[in-house]
Amino acid sequence: AGSDMHDPSSPLSSQEDEKVMVTNPGTDEGEEGENPVADEDVALDNHTAAAAPPPLTVADLFSTGAIVRKKGILGQIFEVDEKDLNLPYFVHYEDGDQEDMTHSDAVDHLLQDGGGGGGAEQIANGR
Repeated sequence: AGSDMHDPSSPLSSQEDEKVMVTNPGTDEGEEGENPVADEDVALDNHTAAAAPPPLTVADLFSTGAIVRKKGILGQIFEVDEKDLNLPYFVHYEDGDQEDMTHSDAVDHLLQDGGGGGGAEQIANGR
């Protein structure tokens, strides 16, 4: 094996071949290296999406007639503005008060979605 090392023609050519071989996988690895990064980005995006609430869509909105209670006063969603998802609800309260309400606010204060059964009981209990 030692004498092979000193043979000027074959070891050099085989070493050069090896270098070429190393370079090619190198570029392949470079490409492969990019893909895992892309996958990680996707994973990160998914993770972020899971951590933050998904953006609000019209389908998420409560219907008019949903009952909310704020500071002990019952109100009803009187109007839903599908064009203004930041402040979609216009609420009328029992004491004659009115206000716009954000969706997250409505979620916090919602008693029931829509005028389903048991509303009167909830109202009675709330007084």
